[in-house]
Amino acid sequence: MSFSFGFTKDDFSDFSDDDDDDELEESNTYIKSNQSFLNGSNSIIQPLNALDSLIITPENKPKLHNLDSILSTLQGIRISFDNYTTPQGNIIYRRELFDVKHQLMIEEEQEEEEEEGNNIGVHKLLIDENQNNNDLQKNVYEGGFKSWECSYDTVDALNKLINGSDSDSDNNNNSLLSSKSILELGCGTALPSCFLLLKKFQSIKESNQLQSSSDSGLRLILSDFNYDVLRLVTVPNLLIHWASTISIEQLHELTSTTNDDDDDGGGGGDKIESRFVNDEILITTKLIDQFKNDLNNYNIELQFISGSWGNEFINLPAIKDKDTNGIDIDVIISSETIYSLDTLPIVAESIKTIFQQSSSKSIATSKNNNNNNNNNKLAIIAAKNIYFGVGGSLIEFLNYFNQITKNDNDDDDNDDHQGQGFNVSVEEINDSQLKRSLVYIDYRGGYSS
Repeated sequence: MSFSFGFTKDDFSDFSDDDDDDELEESNTYIKSNQSFLNGSNSIIQPLNALDSLIITPENKPKLHNLDSILSTLQGIRISFDNYTTPQGNIIYRRELFDVKHQLMIEEEQEEEEEEGNNIGVHKLLIDENQNNNDLQKNVYEGGFKSWECSYDTVDALNKLINGSDSDSDNNNNSLLSSKSILELGCGTALPSCFLLLKKFQSIKESNQLQSSSDSGLRLILSDFNYDVLRLVTVPNLLIHWASTISIEQLHELTSTTNDDDDDGGGGGDKIESRFVNDEILITTKLIDQFKNDLNNYNIELQFISGSWGNEFINLPAIKDKDTNGIDIDVIISSETIYSLDTLPIVAESIKTIFQQSSSKSIATSKNNNNNNNNNKLAIIAAKNIYFGVGGSLIEFLNYFNQITKNDNDDDDNDDHQGQGFNVSVEEINDSQLKRSLVYIDYRGGYSS
């Protein structure tokens, strides 16, 4: 069964010319059908407990992936990218979709018999022109190869928080970059996380100092349903943003290789000059090593999760503090994930659960809090106001989140409840006919309003 967002390609800034109107299939994340939270007037009447009702097939269970294993699949690959400017003038980079398709076609020719799990289905959706440009297919693909317009809105919101230019923020400059752990739910091309990584490297290098071992550093946790999305767009985009912070001379040296570099890392072969231009970069062993060295030197950790969200996702080691084993997330970013009535409650309840269970040692930026409480949390949810045909909308998300947080006092024994600790504000974006909004969910742990 297919749905349509109801938008044409003209509504999107970075689709290829041959993209038709976006077709959407039902999400792989779904709730038991005997539970409903909408009445005839589209208002929420009862919380779903969606995380407990979630059905996840074995092949879609969440899995952790480390950076080294993903980078090893990209060694020797030449990637093409382009730069984009957000509505507020921030420059970001993104691997081109045609380049991803090209790599997949080569890999399919070389390893056709070795493909596992959902990869074949994902590859067909991306490569086969007869797939009607489906951007989402149940249990197969969650749309992560493309960049959606709300991710650019999120980048602009993050930039305001980093620079302290938001009129409602009394935080010190770059406080967001000092957050210990940031989770991007449904990252896809991960432009918001890439922007944070870019700003982190820029701020440290501008100060000409390394992060000391006592500093909290920065931990980015990126989740997407599809492993291939993490491998083919998420990590390449992170790498490109890092590469933009090093000198042209160093980048040229790191992307030049020798005939035997890929075999033993030596320099005895004939030197091959990489074709380095503004929109292309060769991923060499030297480039990978320098990337990992900089991450280590600046105390930056990158973690990756594929598969479905839910209670099992929340309990993964990547979400928890290594010392306390408690959930340790300071900031949650999620863009274009509340498009349907299937995913909307999962996103809402995940934010609520993660923040309520987070470690008391966390440090986060608070949009609306004038008190420097180090147990504050912040979620930024970017979405279109209405997703035609699939049921998701901004108002449904806000109603649902309000319902599940206000009922906390009835469900728990503690009188100082998080329903009173959540502060929600909405920033509308009206720069086009496609109405969009940013939702800021500010959580004050141990705080009663």
